[in-house]
Amino acid sequence: MKKHRMILSFLLVAMLLFSATPVMAGTPQGTGGITVNLMDPVSTVTSTAGGICVNTVTDAVSPHSNMQFTLRFSGINTIPCVTESNIKLYKVNNLGETSGTAITVAITEQDGTPCDGNVVKDTNVYVTASSSAITASALYVLAVDGTEIKKIDSGKSIGSFIYYYISTNDGAAPDTTPPSWTSGSLTSTKTENSITLNWSAATDGAGVAEEYVVYQDGAPIVTTSALTTTATGLASGHSYTFTVKALDAAGNLSTDFLTLTEDVSFEGAFLGKTYGVSTSGAALYAGFEYAVDAAHFATLVAPATLSTTGPGIVPSAVPVTVSLINSDKAIRIVPQASLEYGKTYELSLSDQLQRTVDGSNIYGNRSFTFRTVDCAAPALQVLDKVTSAAAIKVEAGKTYVVKAAIANPQAGLLTADVVFVARSGKGTTLFYGGDASRTVAEDIGVNAGATQTVEFEYTVPANDSEKIYFDVYLLDAAGRFMSAPVHMAFDAE
Repeated sequence: MKKHRMILSFLLVAMLLFSATPVMAGTPQGTGGITVNLMDPVSTVTSTAGGICVNTVTDAVSPHSNMQFTLRFSGINTIPCVTESNIKLYKVNNLGETSGTAITVAITEQDGTPCDGNVVKDTNVYVTASSSAITASALYVLAVDGTEIKKIDSGKSIGSFIYYYISTNDGAAPDTTPPSWTSGSLTSTKTENSITLNWSAATDGAGVAEEYVVYQDGAPIVTTSALTTTATGLASGHSYTFTVKALDAAGNLSTDFLTLTEDVSFEGAFLGKTYGVSTSGAALYAGFEYAVDAAHFATLVAPATLSTTGPGIVPSAVPVTVSLINSDKAIRIVPQASLEYGKTYELSLSDQLQRTVDGSNIYGNRSFTFRTVDCAAPALQVLDKVTSAAAIKVEAGKTYVVKAAIANPQAGLLTADVVFVARSGKGTTLFYGGDASRTVAEDIGVNAGATQTVEFEYTVPANDSEKIYFDVYLLDAAGRFMSAPVHMAFDAE
């Protein structure tokens, strides 16, 4: 063993003192009639001097598997003495010394059979040490005694000691498990030409995924460590599929993924209520983020249509006038005939509407459904209880009768909840505010074509000296307006 320590000491000195141009991996080593070449792993000659050749293996190897060297001897005919006594593996300590005992190796021939010491020229020989003898973050040297491996006919040897130095890595098992989602979500927020994606984090054996690869219609568009990204430059009127895969630090890409398909649309925002629309004088509106192409709009025969709709209803068209307003960012639709009470209507926009910015057509939701009021607004009267005269103003402490007449214009029974509200006090206006000093509700049923009057009495509070406001609401069972509300205001003395 002392001999190896001396050789190794010389080798280390040689590695420091000699700066010969490195020989590329795979170059045969030897000065005699026999040469040896390390085929695997890849090595580079770092120095040669005094009959000694030092080689360094380029990459560290894993301590979790057997350490194996592939050697190839060249010469004439058969090469003898290729044995464990002439090819030894040692561990090198932090002082640069080899351990006292060589690590047991097995030498096998190219066909996998044990080597008997005689090797046919130009064939591979495998020198293998068991993983149980290999530790992490350590340095090893494979020593080939080239002075003993000789040719049979001439006795010529390789002629030099050849050493291959190889390191093991830190022992961490390679990460081959990709990140994944046990459950995940992918949501989106759309604008006219972009979609912002947000997703939940994937998990990995080491914690959480390092990065995410986002695909648009199968092509990667971004790799990010964030949980959000925005896809821009999208064309209106098209559908896009987005997929998110997770990537860990070891480069493993998840096999599962999150995906969604979204439409990028040029849609109108319909402005107005869906219930209790007036039957006459009503104007309907659709607004857009981008201006509508006015020149193209003028060529359309029917930019918008209005018709009755509903289960069992044969659609009946209502003539409308249509115009662009608000710098061509809104459309005003005005019915040219009175709408029917208690009917459902559908307003539809033409799919040929285009926006000025890129000429793309309207896409997505193009219709709006609403219901008209069930009857006309109640006729409201406020009468002096004593004289039955119509009140012009009201007096504090005096009692009045408030009457509401509800007419049913429909063919069937009209059922409704009539709500009276009396308001006064600071902040009161005609339509809202103030304090409700009294509220009365009454259920009614009005036959077809008939009118029913509902009334209640109200005494003006003694301390009211400003205004008194009376409201009447007609509501259905769901609390929706069945007619326009009625408001009246009186000065109080």
